[in-house]
This record gives sequence, C-alpha cells and structure tokens, in this order.
Amino acid sequence: VLTFFATYFIQNLTVFDTLTSLMLLTVVFAYLQSFSLSSKQISLKSKAQSLVAAMTVTCILPFSFWWFVVSPSQANAQSVIAVHAGQMQKRLRAYEKAVTPNVHGVDLRRSFLAAQTITTIWDQSPEIRQQGRRFFEQELFLSETALADTLGRSSNDLRAYLDLGLLYMTRARYYDSSYYQQAEQITEQAIALNPKNQQALWSLVMIYLDQHKTEQAIEFAEQAVALNPFVKKSHELRLVTYLFTEDKDRIETKIAESLDILPSLRGTMMDIVSIHNRDRLLIKFYYDLYR
Repeated sequence: VLTFFATYFIQNLTVFDTLTSLMLLTVVFAYLQSFSLSSKQISLKSKAQSLVAAMTVTCILPFSFWWFVVSPSQANAQSVIAVHAGQMQKRLRAYEKAVTPNVHGVDLRRSFLAAQTITTIWDQSPEIRQQGRRFFEQELFLSETALADTLGRSSNDLRAYLDLGLLYMTRARYYDSSYYQQAEQITEQAIALNPKNQQALWSLVMIYLDQHKTEQAIEFAEQAVALNPFVKKSHELRLVTYLFTEDKDRIETKIAESLDILPSLRGTMMDIVSIHNRDRLLIKFYYDLYR
C-alpha cells in the first residue's frame, strides 16, 4: 500500500512532463489487482510473481523519485536562476547546470533557454552587446552545444532545429557573419524533415531577410502561405518579406491576396506597413512568433 501511494505521488508530480512515469503506477495497479481475485484463482506462481513485481517497484522508487522529480527540479531551479541572474558569471554557471546534465526534461529546458538567450541578446543596446560579447558568446556556445546534443539523440526534434538555427543567426547578426551559412543549413534540414510545417519555413525566411536576401526569402514565404493559406502568421511574414523589396505594387498585390483569404488581417496588415524600419520589422516578427 505504501508503495502504491509513493508511486502515485511521483506520477502526479510528473504527469504533465512525461508518460513514462505511468509505468511504475501501472505495475503497482497490476499488483493490487491480483488481490481482488479469490485465493482459488491465484496460483502460487502468480502470487510469487506479484510479490516480485511489488518488491522491484519498491526498490526502484528512490531512483524514480530522483529521476522524475528531484533532478529535473534542480535543473529547473538553475534555469530560473539563469534567467533572472543579475551578473553574467552567475548566469553562465546556472545556464551550464541547466542545459548540460542529461536528466529528465533537459530538451525542454534547452529550448526554453535558447529562446531566452536569443531575446536577451537582441534586447541589448549595441554598446552592451559589445561590452558583454565574451559572456554572450559563451552563452551562445553553451546553448548551441546543448541543442546539438539533443539533435544527436533525437534527429527529428523540430524545435531544437529551429532554436539552433536562430542561435546561429543571432551569432551571425551580431558577432560573426560566417554563422549565417550554418543557420541556413540547419534550418534547411528542419524543412527537409518537416516539409509540411510552416515554422521551419518562417525561420528560413527570417534568416534570409537578416542577410538581405530578399528574393530567396520571398520564395519560402510564398511556400509557407501555399502550404496552408489560412495560417495568419504566414501572411504576416510574407508581407514583411515584400516590404523589404520596397516595391509598392508588389506589396499592395500581396496585401489584397491575403485579405481575400483572411479579411480579419486588415488591421494587422496596416500595423505592419506602418513600420518603416526594416530591422524593426524583422525583430517584431521574431517577438510575435516566439515570445
């Protein structure tokens, strides 16, 4: 009975994170079910098997509790410290503890912190980005290495591909332009593995726009709209892409096409057109999409 309650407690703590925690609970339920049968229906062998199952579950409960509860909680706490740390050294130490250990839930933490890294760097003034370059590049390296490890274990993790691509784009944008090539390559891999997912196309469009490769960006923006014409974000990003051309006729044509399909986008389209700074357009779409 104590085994059952302990297992049930662990399962409830982790039910929103993993289905594998149900395995222990299922075994214990199977064991308890054996007691609902009359003694005549249970052979000595079945009783022995049930007892062995219960003893096994009881023995692995401490490991289960550590793996599903304690260890992830410690790593989650480090994620919180990394996000709110006031000093870069403290942030980096917590960041490394959150993304490096291969414990339960690490892939979710890696994606969460990758987004935090990208937005943190984008939010800084040019002066702060340069003053803190050494720390920011260390953080980028930690996040890139962690996501590469995730992809090494799960080669079709779309979120990891997109986050890694945007990390490379961020490094290329502010510190080393040679990383644009890596950003393109990793995002193209994501598209090849997930050809019917608009988010992969959106990411590649952003990477091309950031390099002022407008026509390439238009090609993939159109693919995103064609994939599903009723996804608002695809129309919004396509408009952003055409605004980079500064061709009024093409822009008006695309606005009309989008409004024919989704009339409710009129207000959003006007808001986007009112932003004349190209860099602000790209940053706005990034924040709208990932924040």
